[in-house]
Amino acid sequence: MWVCNCYRNTSQEVSAAPIDVLSFPALLFDPAQTCHPIVGTSKLFRSLVGLSHTELMDTSFGKLLDRVPVYLVSRSAMVNLADFCKSSIQHDVYRVGEVSILQTMVRADSSYFMAHLSLGLCVIGRVPFVLVALQVAGEGTGCGVGQEYQISLKEQGLKLLENGRRDLAGVNGPPLSLEDSPVAFRFYSERLQEHCLLLGDGTSAARREADVLPAGCMLISDRPLQKTSCGLSFSLRVDRLEPTFIGLPVLGFTRCAPRDVACLYPTNVRCFAQSVLIGSHGATASDAAHHHVMGIKKPQQHEIRTWEPAADSKALLDRSQLQENDVVECRYTWEGRLQTFHNGVLLMDFDVARPLQADVQYFAIVDVCLTAACVSLVPRVQPPGGSDGSTESGQAFDLLHIMCLFVTCVIRWVDFARSP
Repeated sequence: MWVCNCYRNTSQEVSAAPIDVLSFPALLFDPAQTCHPIVGTSKLFRSLVGLSHTELMDTSFGKLLDRVPVYLVSRSAMVNLADFCKSSIQHDVYRVGEVSILQTMVRADSSYFMAHLSLGLCVIGRVPFVLVALQVAGEGTGCGVGQEYQISLKEQGLKLLENGRRDLAGVNGPPLSLEDSPVAFRFYSERLQEHCLLLGDGTSAARREADVLPAGCMLISDRPLQKTSCGLSFSLRVDRLEPTFIGLPVLGFTRCAPRDVACLYPTNVRCFAQSVLIGSHGATASDAAHHHVMGIKKPQQHEIRTWEPAADSKALLDRSQLQENDVVECRYTWEGRLQTFHNGVLLMDFDVARPLQADVQYFAIVDVCLTAACVSLVPRVQPPGGSDGSTESGQAFDLLHIMCLFVTCVIRWVDFARSP
């Protein structure tokens, strides 16, 4: 695993950060050290648990739970925390989807409470830390936390993390500019799913715990795509594979602009509102203004229209196993055809009966799922002056796409030639 090689002077960075005066119970973990020790606490956290600064410093979170009965310790929460810390120090990490954890904790006076912990990446002086915002969700060992209350706690936790990051690391810099950029968009980063990582300049994404979870990394473009004479399209390069799961990433388009709200992502990508999507399952389309809520029964055709791959397409899909550096493209034509290409070869083609509308904005959808564990946007030449769809821009678009496919083929040929 690539690890951040920035100059780590933890004590100096933390001492310069005013974590002690944060307006909420907070912890700061060092994700680069073994057991991810606590390197900073706020006054409100120490007051809540009844422990001193000396007692807490360099203690792991697991140590804080030593007095909690084993049956009350969430193993999944501990695994999630450890993986979040590991992900935070990966090379070139830009954003990490915040994580929420419920865990019973005990105070120094032996009283129990249910803690809601919000974990977020916090970079202080170029050094990555994990900031934890704690909220008391209930008192005692048997308190239940309803779903609506959990959502409320999660939203409040995100606000606390944002405030904490601002106080500890200063105001974030200006948003990334697309001027003179080879990509048509970046991934929307204001709100990510819990198992999503953004890398580099926001044009690459990876799925956390990819060997355990086949999904959990849905993404939307941060701006509408520009239309060409061919319609809409974008391409992804597969940077890393997860052989535990088999299948293509789900790609498509939506008329819903991304917003920093709790309901930004549906529970299943196929439930995305006002969308057309294509993947190994076939194609789906939804015209509803809101995400479909998946129940026990399969959605009706008037709720989510579905198309299954034809027999020849299924045979082609079975032979088209993804490899690293492969390019997967999604196209949406003016006539309403939704297509997937694998290294320039057409895999699936569906008439979704929803022609492109010239006066409507469309945003890209990417679900980094199944075999694809990490993907990057392939640079594209956009039409000069916006969506004029000129022949010249279409030719430039096709030329660059052919060049990308040629490079991919050369890489795969070299790998084959070197193999025994």
